[in-house]
Parts: sequence; C-alpha cells; structure tokens
Amino acid sequence: MKTCVALIGVIVENYASVDELNDILHKNRDVIIGRMGVPHKEKNISVMSIVLDTDAETVEKISSAISSLEGVKVESIISDKCSM
Repeated sequence: MKTCVALIGVIVENYASVDELNDILHKNRDVIIGRMGVPHKEKNISVMSIVLDTDAETVEKISSAISSLEGVKVESIISDKCSM
C-alpha cells in the first residue's frame, strides 16, 4: 500500500461535536502519527492538527467523516512524497 504523510486541520465551533470527533480519531488511531489541539477560549473554538501516515483514500475518508460533524470545519494536505 502506498502511504503518504498528511495533515488534517480542524476547527471546532460546536463543542457538542467533540465526542464524535474523538470517536473518529480513536477508530483511526493506527494511522495517526500525532495530534495537537489548541482551545481559543476568547472565541469559544478549538483548533486541531492531525498528522497521519496512510493512503490518500483513508485521508479522504477521515476528513469526510470529520467534516460531516455539525460546527466542524476541515482542510487536508497530502505530501507528494509517498512510499510503498
């Protein structure tokens, strides 16, 4: 399987979606290299970066699942340097 390093950027504007977001990340923990979340208390949002090493289809699947959550915005970037 060809894998690439990818970054999924997430902005959570609805804290009611956090449990579902964490479930998605937990189910995909085997391809997640690391994650960092930063709360912005003044704006009542959180910003998260998730770094993965997996195939492009899995990145799209995870991004799509996260973006389906209410009040959650997602953008993905996939490296051109991939390996078999």
